[in-house]
Amino acid sequence: MIIRNVAVVASQLVNLSIVVGGIYLAIVVSADLAQRISTYEAMFWPVDNDVTRGPAIVIVSAGLAAVLALVTFLLLIYGHRWACWIDCLIWILIWPAAVINSQSYFGDTGYTIANTMCISGISLAVITFVAMSCRNSTQTRDKARGPGS
Repeated sequence: MIIRNVAVVASQLVNLSIVVGGIYLAIVVSADLAQRISTYEAMFWPVDNDVTRGPAIVIVSAGLAAVLALVTFLLLIYGHRWACWIDCLIWILIWPAAVINSQSYFGDTGYTIANTMCISGISLAVITFVAMSCRNSTQTRDKARGPGS
């Protein structure tokens, strides 16, 4: 019982972290992109796709991850355990960006860090799915017995 509750709470905390992190990342990268564009225009340099492509991908990816995590958070509150598979999708979508960005900061260990992070996220989603099925089966069994039994 404790493991079930811990898994669900941990999954919900991770979902909230992804929501907050995605919104924060989208805002920060948007502000950085605006500053970069204004700097390019002040120096009369062309603002082409090479300048905007990377930040645009980050903004869209972070926003998408935040929306999916929020939807998953709400669905899990209402007991829809299949929403854990959305968490798996989020971690699969985050993986390429995490590998590319962490390698630029941590070198060769960036690949290991990104893999560990994403595998842990997927594992937590699967554990939560299994834990919620156990909780749902015990609730169903208790309802079948009736109030007096």
